[in-house]
Amino acid sequence: MTKGTVAAAFAAGNTVQIWTSSPTGDSSDSQVLQIQCLNNDQAEAIAQMWRATWNIPSEFSFAS
Repeated sequence: MTKGTVAAAFAAGNTVQIWTSSPTGDSSDSQVLQIQCLNNDQAEAIAQMWRATWNIPSEFSFAS
């Protein structure tokens, strides 16, 4: 995986969490971007767009 690559995107309530691999290449760290949304439906739609853009399989959505 390339440094800083998006590894997962999922909705958690009305928030989207975008997980990225380490920006330095170290296996012990990562970054999580949180995007506040208006509601759960908007959060899921945005998470789906991130997964489609970064070609992330749906099993990495952590959706229930």
